[in-house]
Amino acid sequence: MATINQLRIERLAYYRELKRGLRGVDTQVEDMKRQVDRILSRRRNVPEVADFQTSTRNLKQILDALVQLEKILETGRAIFQILNL
Repeated sequence: MATINQLRIERLAYYRELKRGLRGVDTQVEDMKRQVDRILSRRRNVPEVADFQTSTRNLKQILDALVQLEKILETGRAIFQILNL
């Protein structure tokens, strides 16, 4: 049986790792928001195919970052001794 201090150290380390994972997601979302803002603020108001392709690539990067975040969350099950969610 782990002591309270050991649990605290392990769980805080887990949340630090989770925060690092969230940074990647946040960065990708902010990139996509900036791209959409640029499209909306252009004088030439017709989004082009290249804009759509860039948005699609950005979304795929967000999804990849979310998959990495999900893996981090799965490791939390063992740390918190949760069988099923």
